[in-house]
Amino acid sequence: PRLAHVRRRVLEKAGFEVLAANGSQDAGKTCAEHNPRLVVIGHSVLPADKRRVWAEVREHCHIPVLALQKEGGPELMSPAFFHESPVPDDLLGDVMPVLRRLH
Repeated sequence: PRLAHVRRRVLEKAGFEVLAANGSQDAGKTCAEHNPRLVVIGHSVLPADKRRVWAEVREHCHIPVLALQKEGGPELMSPAFFHESPVPDDLLGDVMPVLRRLH
């Protein structure tokens, strides 16, 4: 929760509106109701749960899913985007290129 709060503040300071979801069904519902441009999954989420969130989001909207990873190589599940970023301030550097690809 503390790291999620820090990441939220980093994104909000950069001018982004941040919505929180708890679990895959909540992520799908939030996506359907608010039509976000990007979903970010924290590194503490288990790989199987990341896939569930990705699948639920895919059902409701076609947007990139950025899954933070604490260690190991990045994992790509098209059309989701994944990256490795254990430092919150790296998050902004990784979010911006993904959002630029959407335009």
